[in-house]
Amino acid sequence: MDAACTTHPSFTPNIYNPVKARLNVPRVKNDDWQDSEEEEEEEEEEEEEEEEEEEEEEEEEEEEEEEEEEEEEEEEEEEEEEEEEEEEEEEEEEEEEEEEEEEEEEEEEEEEEEEEEEEEEEEEEEEEEEEEEEEEEEEEEEEEEEEEEEEEEEEEEENEKRMGEKKRIFFGEASLYASAPRSPPIERRRAC
Repeated sequence: MDAACTTHPSFTPNIYNPVKARLNVPRVKNDDWQDSEEEEEEEEEEEEEEEEEEEEEEEEEEEEEEEEEEEEEEEEEEEEEEEEEEEEEEEEEEEEEEEEEEEEEEEEEEEEEEEEEEEEEEEEEEEEEEEEEEEEEEEEEEEEEEEEEEEEEEEEEENEKRMGEKKRIFFGEASLYASAPRSPPIERRRAC
C-alpha cells in the first residue's frame, strides 16, 4: 500500500473494535419492525397452510387407500359372486345332464316296454292264428269224420240193401225150391 494513502486523514484501518461494532449496528425503525412481524405472520400462515395442505393430502391419501381397500373388497366380493355363479351354473348343468340321462333312460324303458308289448301282441296273434288253425283242423277232422260216417252209413245201407236182396233171392229160391217137386237124389243131381 502507498504511504500517501495511509497518511490520508480519511483512511481508517480495518481493525475490529467490539465497542465500535456495537455502536455501528443500524437501528431498526418501527416500519421495519412491523414489516418483520407481518413477514413472520405470513410465514406462520404459510406454514399453517402448508401443514393444512399436508394434512389434507394425508387425508386424501388415507381416503384413497380406503377407496382402494373398498375396491379390493368389492373385487373380492365380485370374484366370490362369480365363483358362486359358476358353481351354480355347474350344478345346473349337472342337474340338466342328470335330467337328460333320466329322460333317456325313461325313453329307453318306454321303448323296451313298447317292444315287449309288440312282442306280446305278436305272440297273441300267433296264438290266435294257431288256435284258428287248430279250429280249422278240428272242423276239417269233424267234416272228415262226418264224411266217413256218411260213407259208412251209405255202405251199411248198401250192405243192407245187398243183404235184403240176397235174402229175398235166397228166400225166393228157397220158396221155389220148397214148392218144386222133389225128385230122387240121382235125378236131382242130374238136373243140377
